[in-house]
Amino acid sequence: MTDAFSIQGRNDLAAFLRSSCLIAFDYDGTLVPITKHPDKAIFSSEIKELVLRLRDRYPVSIVSGRSRADLEMKTQLPLEMLIGNHGIEGPWLENSQRIEYKIQVSAWHKQLTQYLARSGDLENAWIENKEVSLSIHYRDVSEPRQTQKLLIEQLSQLIPQARYVLGKSVINVLPQDGCHKGQAIHLLLRQFGWANAIFVGDDVTDEDVFLLRSPNILGVHIGMPHTSAAQLYLSRQSKIKAFMELLLAL
Repeated sequence: MTDAFSIQGRNDLAAFLRSSCLIAFDYDGTLVPITKHPDKAIFSSEIKELVLRLRDRYPVSIVSGRSRADLEMKTQLPLEMLIGNHGIEGPWLENSQRIEYKIQVSAWHKQLTQYLARSGDLENAWIENKEVSLSIHYRDVSEPRQTQKLLIEQLSQLIPQARYVLGKSVINVLPQDGCHKGQAIHLLLRQFGWANAIFVGDDVTDEDVFLLRSPNILGVHIGMPHTSAAQLYLSRQSKIKAFMELLLAL
């Protein structure tokens, strides 16, 4: 990966911005710092202003694991800018599909709630129900590796079967045929006729975009893990403001 602020990184960004380019961001760990509880993440007025300034020049979207309704409440941005539930909740989600996903998620929630209730070792793990997906948070457990192992074993027994994606002290539980973030970016490009996309994210679910290795998607990873498939990186989340300012200056 190349530092986004290097000469090469700036040149790569400028080349994408010269075309009709979508700029898309993850939310938690990207536009806002990771917090112990999702409700404590604050979308600052400074970052919101930069998002709106970028939107004056380019199409901008936030593609997050949060529900679309939660994103709308947290950001106070127009709904058309927001894609929720790791790519599932977008203009492409039919109402019939939403109903089907909600039934699946409700069944998983019941099974997992019962499991946590009878498992004393996981008392600090909790489930976030986002209607068309779940997130199991375990940041406050005493043995996170063992907790992750136990949860994965339980997820393999869910009825109906689910897809799960690991995150930072969280496991995301998703419908097997649900749209992921990479597919969401492609759908946005196709639906609105944009040529390219710059996507910025920090977590495992964002690798669904980076791993596409599409020539018309430039991935920017928050942090420097050797395993990321992104082309560019920001060394830490606190550099997102400077990065957005760089996009405006190019």
